[in-house]
Amino acid sequence: MPSILRLLRYLAMAVLLMGAFALEMAPVSAHSSSDGFLTLISTNGRVDVRLDLAVRDLDVILPIDADGDGNIRWGELRNAEGALKGYVDSRLHLSANGRKSTVVWQPLKLARHSDGVYAVLIGVITDDHNMDPLSIDYNLLFHADRDHRGLLSLQGAGSLEPESAVLSPSEPHFEWQPGTAKATGGWTRMVVEGVHHIWTGYDHLLFLLALLLPSVAGRNPAGGWSWASNFREVIGRVVRLVTAFTAAHSITLALAAFGWARLPSRGVESVIALSVAAAAFNNVRPFFRHQAVMMAFGFGLIHGFGFASALSELNLSGGGLLRGLVGFNCGVELGQLTLVALFLPLAYAIRRSWCYQRVAVMGGSILILGVASGWLVERSLDLKFMPF
Repeated sequence: MPSILRLLRYLAMAVLLMGAFALEMAPVSAHSSSDGFLTLISTNGRVDVRLDLAVRDLDVILPIDADGDGNIRWGELRNAEGALKGYVDSRLHLSANGRKSTVVWQPLKLARHSDGVYAVLIGVITDDHNMDPLSIDYNLLFHADRDHRGLLSLQGAGSLEPESAVLSPSEPHFEWQPGTAKATGGWTRMVVEGVHHIWTGYDHLLFLLALLLPSVAGRNPAGGWSWASNFREVIGRVVRLVTAFTAAHSITLALAAFGWARLPSRGVESVIALSVAAAAFNNVRPFFRHQAVMMAFGFGLIHGFGFASALSELNLSGGGLLRGLVGFNCGVELGQLTLVALFLPLAYAIRRSWCYQRVAVMGGSILILGVASGWLVERSLDLKFMPF
């Protein structure tokens, strides 16, 4: 009973912390992701194009900040408009039947997304040749950032809902049939993006690692060390932890993706950092003890809102949203299972050693606690000093 009361107090503190941050809604990026948003709408032989690119990303590849003061002003961005359009035309190719299509761009605009200010290019393709299928080659920013992703939203004539796709350095090409509004390979790409997201979401990875570290050897109530007697025992323990975490973040990921529940970005990311710190501290000085599954489930609910941020900007709806959600979540689970499969056999083999107990469990947990504490300060106070 005392352990359950401690858990309830801890979750209550997390809720109060999120409520405090809800009072100031300055957006904070969860993983400093680099995303470009490309929207194509085909109607009556015409394709409308919209491209959103983060100003912070463009400043890395183009001489936008002319005075070098670290602040990009509208005048500086307007002066770089020609260079920006030239860069886009050289690295974004839309073509049909082997013929490159020309996009007629309107004057540059700005838009605010959840993670900052974006430069917006709006244009139209009015070529007289058949645009079905339309080939998309997206090579923007990949040369500067291998983690950049191009998020596509595609809608053809007569379609009730848009299709979606994710373009990456390994898969920059996409074939689209505007006449049928059918995009191919979208679900598979969402699975791949889910794997990519979990492997580049260091806070999620460290939370899972902090849960896994004591699964083969940990501190007992007397203060000494105990270790698992057989691998089946370890598998059972890890299955319960991962299932609780997966079930929880799947629930809130779906709720957030369908717009049924929303929480402030800063509060979510701060509590995620807090969850990593709590899981690591629990390995050093156990306070949840036999409630690790409840901890995994409770904090997993918050992590689900963090995963949802990767889908929020795609503007999916209906079946497209459901397919994207399922594909992305499957990718997240594959990424998690890969970590478990790589970690457990090695950890089990050395579980009785001083190196694992003192260096891996204690030292690793202290290191995770330090990193998570830095994230918590950074995210809660809207600062930036962590290298990742």
